[in-house]
Parts: sequence; C-alpha cells; structure tokens
Amino acid sequence: GIRRLASSIGSFILVSMVFLLSWWGVTYLNGCRPFYAVTSGSMEPGIKKGDLLILHMSKKSIRTGDIVVFYAEKLKGWMTDERVHRVIQVHQRKDTGEIEYLTKGDQNFTDDRSLYPQGQLWLHQEQIVG
Repeated sequence: GIRRLASSIGSFILVSMVFLLSWWGVTYLNGCRPFYAVTSGSMEPGIKKGDLLILHMSKKSIRTGDIVVFYAEKLKGWMTDERVHRVIQVHQRKDTGEIEYLTKGDQNFTDDRSLYPQGQLWLHQEQIVG
C-alpha cells in the first residue's frame, strides 16, 4: 500500500543523494568542480544570477559563441574567482600554436581582459573549468 510506496520513494531519494554526493566528492577531489553557481547578471537573460550550472568539458574544441566557465585571477571585489561568459574570439598564437580565447559577458560593454591576470590578453585553455 501507501507505506510500501513511501518506503520505495524514500529509498530511491536516499540512493540518488548518495550517488550525487559521491560523484561530486570524487570530481571535487580530482580538482574539478561539477557545479557553478552564477554570481552576476552579466549573462542575462539566458543565464541568470543564482542559476546553478552543471559543468562539462567537451571533447570538441571551443568556438566563438560558446559559453565557458573560467578562472579569473583578479577578484575586483567579487565573491568568486570564476566567471561564466561567452567566447567572442578564438586566437592562435603564431609562436606556440596554442589556442587562446577572448571572453565577454553578454550584458557587459567590454571584453574580459581586465579580469585576466595582469598583462594577459587572452584566456588560456588551462583557465577554463567548464
């Protein structure tokens, strides 16, 4: 009856929570963050402040128009050191062949170069976390 249904639902919820917490713990301990909480309105209306994003690194190369979460060295009063913004330009270095990126929040007037480490004009692949 109802008790059996409630017990089954409770068991399902418990198993699901254990799985999700285990997955999160393993990925976090390996240096990955599976989730990102959006802290600003710079990507509205598509991505709103407070949204929770599930991060994934695709095997496909990053292209202009893709949305990425990246590590920004300069905090400038923000509560986080990561940002979610759109790639507005892809650049290949002539000296190393390395692919680099320029990002910008959809609601921002300027690109993100002021967020990158001092003297860095392009976002490097290793700074992208999802």
